[in-house]
Amino acid sequence: GPIKPVTKAIGNKAAITAAIVMGGIAVCLKPHYAIIPAIFFLHRLITTRKIFRADFFGLLVIGLAYLAFIYIYTPEYISVMLPEITSIYAADKPFPISSRLYLLIYSAIAIALGLLTPRDSQIRCMIFSAAALSLICVIPYYMQMKGFHYQALPFLSFGMLALFLGIFSMAKSITKYTDISIWISCGIIIALSAPYIASKKSQPLTLKQFYAQPLIETIDELSWNRVYASYDFKSQLTTLPYMTNLTNGSRFGQLWPLHGLSLQYEKASDEEEKKAIKQKMMVYVDMIALDMKRYIPSVITIPQYRDNNSDITNRNFMDFLMKNIHFKRAMNNYKFYDTIPYNSSLAFNNTDSDKIVMHDVYVLKIDM
Repeated sequence: GPIKPVTKAIGNKAAITAAIVMGGIAVCLKPHYAIIPAIFFLHRLITTRKIFRADFFGLLVIGLAYLAFIYIYTPEYISVMLPEITSIYAADKPFPISSRLYLLIYSAIAIALGLLTPRDSQIRCMIFSAAALSLICVIPYYMQMKGFHYQALPFLSFGMLALFLGIFSMAKSITKYTDISIWISCGIIIALSAPYIASKKSQPLTLKQFYAQPLIETIDELSWNRVYASYDFKSQLTTLPYMTNLTNGSRFGQLWPLHGLSLQYEKASDEEEKKAIKQKMMVYVDMIALDMKRYIPSVITIPQYRDNNSDITNRNFMDFLMKNIHFKRAMNNYKFYDTIPYNSSLAFNNTDSDKIVMHDVYVLKIDM
């Protein structure tokens, strides 16, 4: 039979309330995706001249409550941290943003199939709606400024949905059978996805293999007070407290703010600007040193990085940290243990030497 409109299909007030609450929380977690409900509300306002309904008020109240909570309990987040972190986050651009736009091909094909669908068909509306959502999700993808594959998944997913519906519509018009049309649509979608899935030949490490990495075993063995710290720009060792009885002896997870500031420093041309950036970097190092005194990690790992256009690792990052008087003083309580490799690819059959990161391990002197 005909598919009922969503507003009629969901008559349960509890279900509507749950959708509003989950939608509100989702917008708070990923505010750049607020553009999706905003466009829905705009469409409602244009077509019905009404906007003030339960879902609108629900999202508005949840969003305002979230902002009020932040302003009351952590006002510095809005006035200080958010502007600074946003500028630091924007400095790192690992991939060209346009590198994922080829994934919109699925939406384009779906739109073409939708144009071949009868105008009065409800599935035509569904195809165009999914394709439109795919195009809308390109906006928050651009707003994130990174070009990561996972950030493209929303517009890819809606595009694949639109394509599935388009293929189903064509198959149904030819075969006249719903079940057969669904199987045809599933088969084509799987066939389109298979090359990408097959290209991912790396075999992820099992939990046991992850624990067996020399660096993990060393941290576990030498952490006599079960507190460790890893000072890495993009550390994967922050997960250890969730999988072991170890405790992270630092307020930081990944030190990507230092990474972002280092990129800003490289791009700065004015000496005064470079000086200001270096002072900001030292503020973060001060916090690292303070945490060393507060949490007393018995094991510290510091990675060796490669300079641009070089395959040789070095201790420039450690040298930079040691320029901070507070960090240098705190390191007097530690002794060098060893340099140990870490497989950051998390793949069993990794062949990329860039993914093997050497870490210098320092151990707290027991007689300090």
